[in-house]
Amino acid sequence: MTDKLHQTKGIVLRAVKYGETSLIVSILTAKFGVQSYIINGVRSSAKTASGKASYFQPGAILELVAYHSEFKQLHRLKEYRFSFVYRELLQDVEKNTVMLFMIELLGKCMKQAEENLEQFDFVEDALLHLDRLPIKNLALYPSFFGYMLHIPDFTQMRSLPVLRGILR
Repeated sequence: MTDKLHQTKGIVLRAVKYGETSLIVSILTAKFGVQSYIINGVRSSAKTASGKASYFQPGAILELVAYHSEFKQLHRLKEYRFSFVYRELLQDVEKNTVMLFMIELLGKCMKQAEENLEQFDFVEDALLHLDRLPIKNLALYPSFFGYMLHIPDFTQMRSLPVLRGILR
């Protein structure tokens, strides 16, 4: 069975070095859910590969043309380019930390390889919003993304039982 070419958007979740010049990248795609792709030659020192590895930083939003087969677990990319270039997210340490937390959480929670356009749109909108968000609102952003620390009542706490690993 041959691979078919598909065009889709994707958000890079994780990139792992493979061999001397390649990367294996986990990408949340709009069309296929979470997929793994091998990209050859992006880490070589040759002039043709310079800067290509930077496309696959966690959180990057890409336009992809991918070879996809439902019978394979590792796919290939024919073309890729940035769909959106962040203004502040990669340079601002605080925003970048929140973004990396979000991407790490997504990587742990989302394992399915199926289309979920609403989920993809939500994640993309959250990243785009984070890029434009003023610094003063940054502390509450993880709760908008659906993650919040739950501590019942601070006023009744006398001590932190650290040895047991719980808060009361």
